[in-house]
Amino acid sequence: MRSIELNILQRCGAHMASLTDLEESFLQGQHGVSLAAQGITGRMVTIQRTGNEPYQVSYGSSPVSEIANQVKSVPREFINAAGNDVTPEILSYLRPLIQGQPNLAFDQGIPRYLPTTHL
Repeated sequence: MRSIELNILQRCGAHMASLTDLEESFLQGQHGVSLAAQGITGRMVTIQRTGNEPYQVSYGSSPVSEIANQVKSVPREFINAAGNDVTPEILSYLRPLIQGQPNLAFDQGIPRYLPTTHL
């Protein structure tokens, strides 16, 4: 028997990514390239939320050694008293992350992210 973490399923469904996901992913990559161009290595790009209304973030970095193999749990205040559901506060926190639908082209049911040529 094999278990699969939910985050793996989410990464396998990249065609379901929100516009926020795609924009932030691009900007994270851009920030990482900028760090590398400056000779800064051994760090992981981070996103820090700087505003909720409107949703805003800034990009930074932290040493990989402080992030890799670490677990960050959902804060207890985002779980209801019975422990079987989430609170309205976490829904408000998460809502900006799922906003926007990218305009994706599909080729025979498969998302086409880059132009392709057929042999």
